[in-house]
Amino acid sequence: MDIRRWQPTAGSTAPDARVRSPRPPLLLLASLLLLCWLPGDDAAAQRRSGRGYKRTQAPRAKARKRRVRWRVKRGKVAGGRHWRISSRRGVIHVYRPPGYRHRRAGLVLFVHGYFVSVDRTWHGHGLPQQFRSSRQNALFIAVSGPKGPKERVMFPSLREVLRLVARKGRLRMPRRPQVVVMAHSSGIRTVSRWIGHRALGHVILLDAFFSARKKFYAWMATDRLRQWHRLTLVGGRSTSNCLTLLARFKGARGVVKRRSIPKRYEDFSTRERWARLLFLKPQYGHSALVYNRKVIPVLLRRTRLRAIKTRN
Repeated sequence: MDIRRWQPTAGSTAPDARVRSPRPPLLLLASLLLLCWLPGDDAAAQRRSGRGYKRTQAPRAKARKRRVRWRVKRGKVAGGRHWRISSRRGVIHVYRPPGYRHRRAGLVLFVHGYFVSVDRTWHGHGLPQQFRSSRQNALFIAVSGPKGPKERVMFPSLREVLRLVARKGRLRMPRRPQVVVMAHSSGIRTVSRWIGHRALGHVILLDAFFSARKKFYAWMATDRLRQWHRLTLVGGRSTSNCLTLLARFKGARGVVKRRSIPKRYEDFSTRERWARLLFLKPQYGHSALVYNRKVIPVLLRRTRLRAIKTRN
C-alpha cells in the first residue's frame, strides 16, 4: 500500500512508514539449502571408510627409516689390533691379539653388567690385557649391554653382531670357529638371547645366573649325545640358582663343584678341566670378578680354544 494513495476512513489509523509489505522468507530458505549442502552422517561414514574422498585427500608421506650410521676407529692396544665400532645403537670393541692365526681361530664375546658402559669396562678394567693374558687364538669382542633394568637389550642377535664386525670392521672372520660367550652380572639378559645360535659351544657366567634357568637347562640337556655344550658357573649372589641347576643334573657325568677359583690354570684337576658343567665358589667380590684381572684369563683357558704359539 502506498502511503501517498491512502485515504483516511472511519476508525482507521495511519500505517507506519517503517513497516514493509510481506515478502517470502528468503533467509529461512537459504538456511535450509545450507543444511542440505553440509555433509551429514552418511558423508562422515564415507570419510571414515575412504569412499568418495580419495581425490580430495592429500597423499600421506611414507615413513622413512632412519639409517644407522656406524663409525669405526682403528688403533693398537695391548700389543694387538683394536677396532671400535659405534653408533646410536651401541658400541662394539674388537681385539686381535699378537700372534693371532686366522686358521682354527675362535671367537670370544663379553657382555658387561649394570651401571657401567662397555667403554669403561674395556679401558678401566683392562679387558684387552686380560684377553692377551689368556693366550688364546681368538678374536675378542666386547658388546654394549643394558646399563639398567629399564633399558632394552641393544644386540639381541649374535649373528647380527658377527655380521657387523665383519662388514663394518672389514675383518676376516674365522671359518667354523669355537664360540665362547662370557657375561658378568646382568649381561645374562643379552647372552640368554644368544643361546639358540648353532655355533655357541661354551658359556661362562660370572655371577650372572639370575634368570633364564629353563633356557640354560634345555641348552645343556638337549646335547647329551654329542657332549658339546659347556657351562661354567661362578657363584656369588647367584649361587642359589647355580645350585638349583646342578641339582637337576645330579648323577650326570661331567658335573663338578669347586670351592674356589684357582689362580692358575694348572691348579685345575683333570676332572675340572674337562667338566661340562663346572660350578666355582668365588673368593672375590661381585665386581672384582672382572676388574681384578685374575679370573677371566684362567677361565678362558678352560675352553676348547687353541693356544697361541709363543716364539722361543
